[in-house]
Amino acid sequence: MKKVTRTSILVILAVAGGIFSASIAIVVCTFAFRCRSRKLAKMKNNSHTREIQELEPILSSAHDSVELGDEEKNKGNVSPCPSCRKVSTFYSPCECDMISAQKLENKPCQLQFSLYYNFHKSRLFINIMCALNVPVRWYGKHPPTQVRFQLLPDDSNIYRTEIKHSTAEPIFNETFEFIGYSENELMELTLRLGLYGYDKFSRGKMIGYTDVRFNLEKFHPSEPTIIWRKLLPKSQSRGRSLSFSRGEIHISLRYEAKRQRLNLIILKATNLIRTSKFLNAAPYVCVILEADGTVLETRQTKKTHGVNAVWNQGFLFDVEGDTIDKYTLNIRVLNHDLLTTDEIIGEMTIGPLCEGTGKEHWDEVMRKRHSGREVAMTHFLS
Repeated sequence: MKKVTRTSILVILAVAGGIFSASIAIVVCTFAFRCRSRKLAKMKNNSHTREIQELEPILSSAHDSVELGDEEKNKGNVSPCPSCRKVSTFYSPCECDMISAQKLENKPCQLQFSLYYNFHKSRLFINIMCALNVPVRWYGKHPPTQVRFQLLPDDSNIYRTEIKHSTAEPIFNETFEFIGYSENELMELTLRLGLYGYDKFSRGKMIGYTDVRFNLEKFHPSEPTIIWRKLLPKSQSRGRSLSFSRGEIHISLRYEAKRQRLNLIILKATNLIRTSKFLNAAPYVCVILEADGTVLETRQTKKTHGVNAVWNQGFLFDVEGDTIDKYTLNIRVLNHDLLTTDEIIGEMTIGPLCEGTGKEHWDEVMRKRHSGREVAMTHFLS
């Protein structure tokens, strides 16, 4: 009896062990199957990113994505904004434009587009024409490219062209029509364009961007204005990415030609990034006057607190009128730290050899050099 009982117990334990092992095997297989299914689904979704994408605002961390439902409704043909629609193009590349493009060879990446405003019907047409000198990827080929743009201060709507195949000179030739902007409203807009490159599995990485302030452009009443713009690189020498804004700084500048001096007023800064998760921001502004790369003067504002700082502090710089085009104003926003070296939050440059709004600000000041009028402008920090 004892042998039978002992044998029965061993059989029962063996059966139970087999059932337990089989259960574990089933659980492991089920988990592996689900992981594989999720991975395949993810790869499938990534393969369709050229039709359905989540778009990040250009140089802004807000509004990270576009809802999928809106994308499916539009199918890439109509913008999510009801005041805009994509229309057939009214521009075709001609020989004269190709000649002008050839003059830009061996230069940084550039973007060609046109602006036209119908003053009678209050309609704005933006035609994205082409890009030139698109940089190659690390594997030696040009990426598929796309142009995205915004009409600031409205950063909630992002408009985009179709993705073009790998080439150094992609031609987009797509026109967008905006309805309802009055002439006064038009002068308050800033067009921000970004060129994006794609690989097989990414959402697109920004190659460069440029800003166009409409109040500084001349709109012809009967024909579009064709513009070439050099694209600012994605990152500067300090390695900081421009994919997201580091804040904005509001500056007023005046050149007094008779007295030969620059009058700079640091008004305020908004939406500054935090350099520390635990300490409150203590920003201040450092202004550096340079001529031909040589530092002439350095001034700084008082320290304040918060990511939305107000200074209203002015500086006077004596300059030589004959060599005014050699001067540059480097504006740096730093965070004061009692324990370590002050960290740079962001910076921008104003001068004749700069890019983007820095050059636009300088050019507008020089246009008003004899009247001595102040020119105020908002700049994005990088």
